[in-house]
Amino acid sequence: MIAYTGHSTYSADFPPTFITVSSDNPIANVSVVEKRVENLKKVGVKVEYRRYENAGHGFGTGVGTDAEGWIDHAVDFWERSMVK
Repeated sequence: MIAYTGHSTYSADFPPTFITVSSDNPIANVSVVEKRVENLKKVGVKVEYRRYENAGHGFGTGVGTDAEGWIDHAVDFWERSMVK
């Protein structure tokens, strides 16, 4: 799981990736995060992306914001993505 990363390296060998960010994050640029999502998908990496609007930076569990419940989505994605 990746939250608001600007990390720029990627390849088709990356594992399935869950990415989340809030558009009102004053530190992490949403367009940089979305470019990463686009790049990962372009090389065939399975990606689930959740963008929130009012969770700010470092929203943790998201309680009290529109990101509340993001951990459940991430766990669901992880379970669906596990190799069996």
